[in-house]
Parts: sequence; C-alpha cells; structure tokens
Amino acid sequence: MRQVNEEWRSVVGWEGLYEVSDLGRVRSLDRIVSYRDGRVRKYSGKVLCPGTLKHGYLLVVLSDAGRKESRTVHSIVAEAFLGTRPPGKQIRHGPDGPSVNTVKNLCYGTVSENQMDRHRDGTANIGTRNGQSKLTPDDIVTIRQSDENQRDAAARLKVSQSLISRIRSGEVWKHIK
Repeated sequence: MRQVNEEWRSVVGWEGLYEVSDLGRVRSLDRIVSYRDGRVRKYSGKVLCPGTLKHGYLLVVLSDAGRKESRTVHSIVAEAFLGTRPPGKQIRHGPDGPSVNTVKNLCYGTVSENQMDRHRDGTANIGTRNGQSKLTPDDIVTIRQSDENQRDAAARLKVSQSLISRIRSGEVWKHIK
C-alpha cells in the first residue's frame, strides 16, 4: 500500500493547539492544561471527528481554556494553505463536493464562480431543488407541449399566468428540455 505524505500546518488563531492537513484533517496537539484550583492535566492529541452540516460541509469544534469555536473544515484548510481570504471572495469547492476538503479541491473565487460551480455539480437551487417550486419536471414538459391557454394552465397548476408564459418561452426551467 502506498504511503501518503500529509502536510500539517497550524490552524490560524489556534497555533500550538490544533493543526490541519492538506488532506482536510484537523487534529489537536498534546497539551498540558493547568486549572485554577491547581490541578494539572495532560491531554493527548488526536484527529478530530467532524460533524456534518445541512449541505454537506464538515464542522469541527476547537476549544481551549474556556474559549470555544465551531469552524468549517474547508475554511480552516483554505486559511492555512491558500492564505487569508481576499475581500469579496468565497471558498469554492471543486467537483468532489463540500465534504472533500483537500487543498486540491478548494480555491478562492467570486460569488458568480461559486454559483457556476453549483450548476456544474448539480447542486444549484433550480427546479425542484428550489424549496419554493410548485412544479415538477413532468409539469414543465406538459406545459411546453400543451395547446392549453396560459390562463387555464395557470389556474390548474396554481401558478401565475406569467410563469406559464416564461416556461413556454424557455426563460425559466431552462434545464428541462
């Protein structure tokens, strides 16, 4: 089996306490904690087990002596390996998706580039992925093939007449052929 070399760097703002790897793993470091009552305890470092947020992003909780912070793994990796995020830029994930936080799958980009990535990956909130959608792809095909007038089609589907017009002209629901 091939040995993978993993590069570890300090988590920005948590130097000496946590490190992050170019493969997207976060670990705590060995440390000794002194308590107010005089007790001293040694903690062994370990790789953290991230939780998963709603859209597949991974999250870890960093803590030390009363300070606690929840951070997404991709933001920790990007900050450590890509540098400080430029103003107006977002962290973009490559085609492997939001749960893959390797340096190779991350970059900084504009909001527009990030939205294009979502279309590329099939995760854009269009069609039935939009929580406000009242129509299905079958409805769209029927609307486009039907000779029914716009007013009747709109009443039957409980949508606006202008939406029926925009569907038939190809202005909306473009991804359904």
